[in-house]
Amino acid sequence: MAPPPLDLSHHYASTTKRREGSGIKDLYKYFFIPGIANLAGGLPNPSYFPYDTLEATVATPQRFQPFSNGTTEKSQDDAKSSMRLIVPKESHATDVQNRIDVATALQYVTAEGLPPMASFVRQFARHHLHPNVPYAGGPETILTTGATDGFSKSIEVFTNVWNPERDRTSQREGILCEEFVYMNAVATVKPRGLNVVPVVIDAQGMLARGKGGLADILKNWDFRRGRRPHLMYTITIGQNPTGGTLSVERKKEIYALCHLYDIIIIEDEPYWNLQYPSAVALEAQHRGMPIETASVKRNYNAHGKPSGYEFLDSLVPSYLSLDTDGRVVRLDTFSKTIAPGCRLGWVTAQPAVIERLARVTETATQAPSGFVQALVAKLILGQQTDKKSTNSSKSDRSWQMDGWVRWLEGLRGGYERRMQDMCSTLEEGRYFIATDAALESSEESWEVVDKVQMYDFSWPTGGMFVWIKLRLDTHPLHGRYDPARLSKALWVHLTQKPYLCLLGPGELFAPSQETLDRSWQYYRLCFAAMPEADVKGITARLVDGFRAFWKRTDLDGLEGDESTLHHTQCPKMSAQLESLGNNELAEEIEAINAIYEPDTVTINSTAASSSTANSTLDLGNSSSTGPLVATVKLQIPEHPHLSFILGFDASYPDTAPKVLGTASTASRGEGKVAVDVLEDILGRTYQPGAVCLFDVINEAVEAFRELNLGGSNNSNANDKEQEEETDTPDLKVEDIASLSLKESFGLDNPPDWILSDVVTEKKSVFVGRAAHVTSLEQAQAYLDYLLATEKKVAAATHNISAWRIRQQKPSSAKGESAEMIVQDCDDDGETAAGGRLLHLMQLMDVWDVVVVVTRWYGGVLLGPDRFRIINAVGRDALMKGGFVKESTPAGNEKGKKKGKK
Repeated sequence: MAPPPLDLSHHYASTTKRREGSGIKDLYKYFFIPGIANLAGGLPNPSYFPYDTLEATVATPQRFQPFSNGTTEKSQDDAKSSMRLIVPKESHATDVQNRIDVATALQYVTAEGLPPMASFVRQFARHHLHPNVPYAGGPETILTTGATDGFSKSIEVFTNVWNPERDRTSQREGILCEEFVYMNAVATVKPRGLNVVPVVIDAQGMLARGKGGLADILKNWDFRRGRRPHLMYTITIGQNPTGGTLSVERKKEIYALCHLYDIIIIEDEPYWNLQYPSAVALEAQHRGMPIETASVKRNYNAHGKPSGYEFLDSLVPSYLSLDTDGRVVRLDTFSKTIAPGCRLGWVTAQPAVIERLARVTETATQAPSGFVQALVAKLILGQQTDKKSTNSSKSDRSWQMDGWVRWLEGLRGGYERRMQDMCSTLEEGRYFIATDAALESSEESWEVVDKVQMYDFSWPTGGMFVWIKLRLDTHPLHGRYDPARLSKALWVHLTQKPYLCLLGPGELFAPSQETLDRSWQYYRLCFAAMPEADVKGITARLVDGFRAFWKRTDLDGLEGDESTLHHTQCPKMSAQLESLGNNELAEEIEAINAIYEPDTVTINSTAASSSTANSTLDLGNSSSTGPLVATVKLQIPEHPHLSFILGFDASYPDTAPKVLGTASTASRGEGKVAVDVLEDILGRTYQPGAVCLFDVINEAVEAFRELNLGGSNNSNANDKEQEEETDTPDLKVEDIASLSLKESFGLDNPPDWILSDVVTEKKSVFVGRAAHVTSLEQAQAYLDYLLATEKKVAAATHNISAWRIRQQKPSSAKGESAEMIVQDCDDDGETAAGGRLLHLMQLMDVWDVVVVVTRWYGGVLLGPDRFRIINAVGRDALMKGGFVKESTPAGNEKGKKKGKK
């Protein structure tokens, strides 16, 4: 006896638990009692419906030839076969389960939908598609207006809205997904505040093990981000966008982890019937790899109940076939089997979950369109009567279950032919053969050839897409242009004549910033939408476009049209701008980047990034009116070496932005002067309630040009030489400042501190600094200068410091020098913290550097966690400053020092 499904009510949203059934809807079951006088419901009279019938000419199930004997052949006999269907005004059937007519379909019905349609879906799901669900009683179904609707309602059932201004981070829920994913699902959950947690994938799909795999993420979950995710969204068959199909063996591994960590699996399978058994063998054949011995067609239901159809038995089954707990919510749709515009689908899950979905449906969409349900039900089920008739005419015939399954098999055959045509053409064009252009056209030119791969891909084992990975490292312009820029130029190139091919950029499917940063490598191609006869020709045109792009020696004509490049900027920028939570700031940044260069203002961090990335620290001199919710990098136009870090709190533009420091300068010593100048401009320009960045940038460009700061593009290259040759006794303002610096601290230039990211933990704030030093005296002078010039740092609870220096000193009267090791630390009242920081520096093998970590205590004891955070920000400053040798274990992340060493 199979066990009953688990009670998942502990995962229900608070609103889900409070939902009650509709009293009016409860009366509906009485409406269909023969002869009853319905005085209770507010139903319009069907005689006033303007539709007397619904009629259509439809295909027969045999229209498309299914896959057979390793190849697919287009059917000629049934290509145009069709039949006529009519939905009458009223049916003679008295049983509501058989009634398909206009009067019933267009009337109010329960959330479960038109009874014949709901009954068919339930029968198909339970007895044919998922005949071996391993919990007692089996699953139930409910109609939806498509898989998107089913997903939206599932999210409403299982998640609570999280508001960062109201809720604690520990209350934030999360959802797992593939690292490249169908982004409509992500767009559904992001407004609810859920953590979207990508899992690494391979050619099949989601990884269970390994770095970045499901086990790794769940076992090492960082609870500072919120609760461990309790939901997973996945497409396991014809994964969108990669085209992979997850094996049963991999599904077992993933299901076991979901059982262990109590995760609900939301399985979205719009392409479940589009599985391509020929893909693996054809890929191996084209690439000269060993082809596995022909395997007998697998029967996935051999261990239990058969589906009744060989085609269905041969398909990789759903997670439902493994669902001993009842934790799988399966989403299905008629979008790919009938048409997207019909907006009809269903959810399959344990009965308790279906009941909750029905309660959501009652107060949301209610049942799907009656027009659609009537036409689809009539197509598949035909005219239903109380007694089976043997005299139905040919014109009244319908598909029935046999015809429905045959139709599904024919669709698979049609799309598999397209897949084979596109992939075989892509396979033949993967390599570009380039000859030495210096040689004349002769036989000798073939002696100097360069065969380079332009892209790579795996043949899709399901779905409608081919996922290609660019090999821009082989492009002749690779050294001159950033790969992401080359990728954008390629996209523009392919949209132009004579190629006219539109590709789906990889970043359209990137759910996280980390994935976005490398998404330029990928493009999605769809072979489904074009006529079958055109697939090879269009794909060949695409390959020609790749080859022409690999011949280019410049990007002329591919970078000037911002409208064509907007597709690649929009998803990334919109994701970052959305995370700001401040519409006025987001619109201002978008406008500035449109007027100047696209990276004039870039977002460093936001309050939504993570709990450890929230900046609540003002490192500038302006007064703080609230915690910072975002920091941005401002690159001053025409001054390529001058950029600043600015901070904004939630009330901007009612409060002024803050200058947190420089991100880069042209030379050592410019930073303090540049910050002072920008703060002065900001103080004069800002007006409460009005955005100010555009005006600040305009004034800053002129001011820094006059001061010759930041490497202005318009400055005269000879100015510096002329200044050096000019002999003048007049002292400038900066000369006076230098004299004060020398007299007070013994320094020629201000310290060139490298700042870490600001970390906030339970109201305590931590920031690290690192600077290059060559002596103990210089290190002490740097620390003294920091405390003397930064009032907030001086007022902090602790300034923990450590230094390691190889200092040269004379060792004898002969003047021979010897190396003296100087390393020490200062706890500044945080017992043992300095020693831990020094030990970190020893492990990282860094030298000639001083590190100071500043902590502002927030009133909540952190315990041992404070030492971890102190070391983390110290390490971050060392990495950012480039003090770590690449060969050391801790030096895997390559840092970039701001300014000169």
